[in-house]
Amino acid sequence: MIKKFALTTYLMFTVIFLLPASATWAATDSDRDGLSDEIEAQLGTDPSNPDTDGDKYPDGIEIKNGFSPFEGNRSRDIKRTTEVNLSAQKFYYSVNGVRIGEMLTSTGRPGVNTPVGEYKILKKIPVKTYYTITGGSYPNTKWNMLFEAKRGLYLHGAYWHNDFGIRPRSGGCVNLKTADAAVMYKFLDVGDKIKVYGKTPTKPIKLAKVKK
Repeated sequence: MIKKFALTTYLMFTVIFLLPASATWAATDSDRDGLSDEIEAQLGTDPSNPDTDGDKYPDGIEIKNGFSPFEGNRSRDIKRTTEVNLSAQKFYYSVNGVRIGEMLTSTGRPGVNTPVGEYKILKKIPVKTYYTITGGSYPNTKWNMLFEAKRGLYLHGAYWHNDFGIRPRSGGCVNLKTADAAVMYKFLDVGDKIKVYGKTPTKPIKLAKVKK
């Protein structure tokens, strides 16, 4: 009985500390696995069991890291997709067509807009240096995922500004907070889809709030 209580407590605190603050989680989470009952109903996981596939990893942890909560054995056989809403300067991510979370983003400035379209993650580079047209650079930029090869556009973390959700700042790349980019780097695989839509804002927008 003591061992069972200790395991339950461990899983609960693992979920609390490892899930990102920018996730879209409702308050009701009956099994405390990091997924709301509403999302579990849409996904088909068991809202009364924190570990649907019995592999000793909570469903929420598996989903957040891009693994399947249905098959065990660290399977990544689920459909992971992302969206960039230029108009709202928001980034969304989904599993099997169910929106799991959202983040604030900062996309390409007017004139060097992030292009609308459907893309795929082409490669992943953990650390990279970006160079500006004025001769500056941003070294040690983390969690880079190439999605458009012609212009060399990446989804990546950005440590040099805090305009996420407010205004476009990049030369065409999709900027996320570094912590959020780290989450996406684990979540996404090469070949996963990213859809860009909307219009690039020409004026700062009121800071959007992400659901938690």
